[in-house]
Amino acid sequence: MNERALQFRIGVVVVAAVIIAIIVLMLFGEGKSLFRRHIRVTIRFPEAPGVMVDTPVRKSGVLIGRVTNVDLLDTGEIDVTMQLEADKPIQVREFCRIGTGSLVTGDAVLEFVPVGDEQLLTVFDEDRDGFLSESERLATTEFYSDGSIWTKNGFVQVDPLEAFAELAREMPPAIKAVEQAGYEIAQIANRLNRAVINNEGDLKNIIKKASQSLDQFHTTMETINVVVGDPEIRDGLKNALRGVPTLFNEAEKTLVQVQETMGTFQSVGERADRNLANIEGITQPLAERGDDLVDSIESTLNNVNSLVAELDAFSQKLNSQDGTLNRLMTDEELYDTVLQTTKNVETLTRRLEPILNDVRVAADKVARDPSVVIRGAVSRKPAGAGLKTGIR
Repeated sequence: MNERALQFRIGVVVVAAVIIAIIVLMLFGEGKSLFRRHIRVTIRFPEAPGVMVDTPVRKSGVLIGRVTNVDLLDTGEIDVTMQLEADKPIQVREFCRIGTGSLVTGDAVLEFVPVGDEQLLTVFDEDRDGFLSESERLATTEFYSDGSIWTKNGFVQVDPLEAFAELAREMPPAIKAVEQAGYEIAQIANRLNRAVINNEGDLKNIIKKASQSLDQFHTTMETINVVVGDPEIRDGLKNALRGVPTLFNEAEKTLVQVQETMGTFQSVGERADRNLANIEGITQPLAERGDDLVDSIESTLNNVNSLVAELDAFSQKLNSQDGTLNRLMTDEELYDTVLQTTKNVETLTRRLEPILNDVRVAADKVARDPSVVIRGAVSRKPAGAGLKTGIR
């Protein structure tokens, strides 16, 4: 076999091996996903232990993608970019959790898991009212899209080894506390033991008295049984129990009446409050003008006192012996003089009455015919003839 044929055969074997490797990779490896559509999603984590490029991303235990980039931020947080298969959509209500894929190797795995409302509020409660409205809850049903960045949708699962180590650190204090508690319980037991030994006689007396009390209780119960066992007493109790509903009904009616009475009292109280308010409205202006009213009353009392003093002086003058009224009542001569003067005035009045009538008639004629005065002035009748001679 020449060298050329040997090279040709080797080349055929290499090409066949490459083709077989490609086919196996396509069938059993991840090469089968090379022709599928993917989306890139970035999620921020407080930390990313064990996460690196090509770390698997799963949902419900199914591989749906891998990590393509891990970026450490200045704040200490981690932005993890992952490439996910587009034909396996994930709702945004499912947060990405970093867990431990193997306790032996410590490899990490990212998994999308559904979370409760408490964690959803941190992302979707836009109005910060403490609960998800209908629109906010509808937003949780959307899907992760290509190129989206989520800063609060990632959290880290507690590492079992770290939890066990933390538990191991807390065990010594706990064991010491249990030991201390056991010691205190032992002390309490010792005290109880000493108390029982020292008071054994008292305990016997207590037990004896308790036995006597039980015997008395038994005797009392037998007596009650005898009393209650009497047919007449049982019938009386039954009749009394039958009357209990009636008694309750009457009590209910009484309570209703009491309630109505209390309502009446309340109404009276309200009216009293209104009356007091009205009285307060009257008394308040009086209180505000109290000084002026007191001054006015005081001035009025002073005027009354002056008037009473003047009336007293006037009455004293009337009662005085030198007074005109007293002399008129006590001096008969003065009384007769006044009486005679009154009679003279009465006589004069009767005599003047005809003259006044004539004057009235003359005035009436002059008023009706003023020419009478002129005719009287030129008349040749003697003086003193009077006006009556001219009246026809």
